[in-house]
Amino acid sequence: MADATNEQQKTLRSFPQRSRNCYTLPSATGKKFLVRALFTYGDYDGLNSTMSGSLFRFGLHIGVNFWEAVNLTNSDPSNTIWKEVLTVAPGNNLSVCLINFGTGTPFVSSLELRPLQDVMYPFVNSSVSISYFIRIRFGNMTTNLITR
Repeated sequence: MADATNEQQKTLRSFPQRSRNCYTLPSATGKKFLVRALFTYGDYDGLNSTMSGSLFRFGLHIGVNFWEAVNLTNSDPSNTIWKEVLTVAPGNNLSVCLINFGTGTPFVSSLELRPLQDVMYPFVNSSVSISYFIRIRFGNMTTNLITR
């Protein structure tokens, strides 16, 4: 998507092989992080997979724990879907894995790991992570829609 408004929409990495593909991100044991993953299909493979009527889903895991499913079924190829989770790093590395459900090739356009202050989100701990449900932006809408 060369005409995309955000740099994150212009490239992606797909994982057509193996059922589990992971990124290992350097972190710090016991520290809180925001993990953000963005997905823009953009019909990169010319198969129009999101609009074909077939199921197009794959999973996200933090380590071995299920985070969320990415569902692109009947989605406009130019749409960007983002997923976020607040979590605590179990060690010096945090693994973000894309899981192939057999219903579409997993891909990712952007993956971010942002440190959070320990006092933020006191209910997030080594056994509790949270994922957002919806975000409503009340600011100026003439600028970039992705909130940093």
